[in-house]
Amino acid sequence: MTAEGISVTENKPITLHVDKSVASKFRDVILVDDVRRTSTTINTAVELLNGCGTRVTACYVIVDLAFAGHPRPSKVPANNYHPLFVISDVDESGRCVVSEGLVPFFLSQGFPRP
Repeated sequence: MTAEGISVTENKPITLHVDKSVASKFRDVILVDDVRRTSTTINTAVELLNGCGTRVTACYVIVDLAFAGHPRPSKVPANNYHPLFVISDVDESGRCVVSEGLVPFFLSQGFPRP
């Protein structure tokens, strides 16, 4: 199965592919993406997997570019969406403001830093 979309992050059309015979063997999966800007790729991937009879139970992203102003993925329940870093702003010098995410949360809990 395939799904077409537009990657705003890469500024080009994308085609997502999934082998339905493989995906349909899994009732539940976790989706992992590197960067979320508009949520288009994540929402498209969820629809594609759902079309195989597979449910996305959680989504993890490494970097959420929240400062871009786009809504979080609509196809993933808010309590199952887990960014590692949420960038809420970028200053004139290019420094990112990390406002939330799993990494800042765990570091604030006193977990040892490497």
